[in-house]
Amino acid sequence: MLRIPAAQASFRWSWLKSLGLGAWAKLAFVWIILVPIAAKFLSAIKSPVEVAFGGDPIPLSFELPFSWKLFYFGAIAFTVGDS
Repeated sequence: MLRIPAAQASFRWSWLKSLGLGAWAKLAFVWIILVPIAAKFLSAIKSPVEVAFGGDPIPLSFELPFSWKLFYFGAIAFTVGDS
């Protein structure tokens, strides 16, 4: 069983705040615009798409392991949290 010393296991709010100061978090509002556009374009593509690479077809899937609505909600949550 893994044991973590109490000094290392303490939670620091400053660490959590530093996650929101990154460049990726500041650009979260871009996803509010890009997600619906990408969903519209990718919904027209039949998945999987086979791409020939070195003579062998490689199937590429454009499906997310979760829904586009959940992805969009995540972008809204980051945007609201950053403001």
